[in-house]
Amino acid sequence: MFLMTGSTGHVGGAAAKSLLAQGKQVRALVRDTQKAASWKDAGSRARPGSLE
Repeated sequence: MFLMTGSTGHVGGAAAKSLLAQGKQVRALVRDTQKAASWKDAGSRARPGSLE
């Protein structure tokens, strides 16, 4: 399983999408709960949170 931070940005989002396309498990750490819903729909385990 991969934990992706920055998954709602350009680089992190592209990396997360690439991993999902390869069939890897991805957990996306997002600050915005609305954006977390889109990652759940994409097949990842999205969780709202912060590194602070």
